[in-house]
Amino acid sequence: DLLSLIDEGGTLLEQVGNRQHLAAFIPEFFTAIPGNDPGMVMVFHIKCIPCLAVKLCLPIVIYFFKLTGSEWCNNPIGDYVLMEAAKRCKYWNDCGHPEYKVNVNISVIQLLQPDFVAKVKQVLDKVKINPKNVTLEVTESLAINDMERMKKVLNSLKKLGVCVALDDFGTGYSSIGLVKNLPFDTIKIDRSFIQKIEEDSTEQKLVNNLADVARIFGAKVCVEGIETSGMRDILKEYGINCFQGYYYSKPIEFEEIVAKYCL
Repeated sequence: DLLSLIDEGGTLLEQVGNRQHLAAFIPEFFTAIPGNDPGMVMVFHIKCIPCLAVKLCLPIVIYFFKLTGSEWCNNPIGDYVLMEAAKRCKYWNDCGHPEYKVNVNISVIQLLQPDFVAKVKQVLDKVKINPKNVTLEVTESLAINDMERMKKVLNSLKKLGVCVALDDFGTGYSSIGLVKNLPFDTIKIDRSFIQKIEEDSTEQKLVNNLADVARIFGAKVCVEGIETSGMRDILKEYGINCFQGYYYSKPIEFEEIVAKYCL
């Protein structure tokens, strides 16, 4: 199974501790900004299982966060990913691109740890990054049983200056409730809603309505899974100008980002 594949190269925590990983980034483009300067969404890969992505034809990050959604390994890996993302974004900022940002996936388990806000502040202080250039993404599919506690945590994070996004919007059981009750800065509409948007009028109306829901509560809208210019153009008609997908770029490594976007 997947766990045994990962354990062939040592335990997941040992791999992270030994830096046996590959950090990659998915550019997120804002078409309303001159030059299409990208934000960067960080995804995390493990070097010891390069064949896994080929066999499953899926980004390892999907399984990575499912595996690390439990308390036994989530905190050390999550702390490391957050620190690395902040350091790399700060590097871009110092290279003449103060507008570049980074998003980091955060699990509900991490958010509900009593010291999580303090850890985020520690990262911000150590790296000296502009907090506005860091967005923490919460995946909607993860259960939120204590809404008031979650609201308190997210508000505390926003007081630090970081932004908070809801990932995979529309895939959970209480989408509108989450947007209504939690202070998200950005809502990311899941790719499953746009796969046939170029020929399916129902899908077009649905995405437009999801975007309207986000705007009602003051959140920006980003759409994932853009693969063609046609998808982009339809979404732009609905006032959406933030996109992520293979039409713009596949996940790329830090060095490639420096060469491609930081010159």
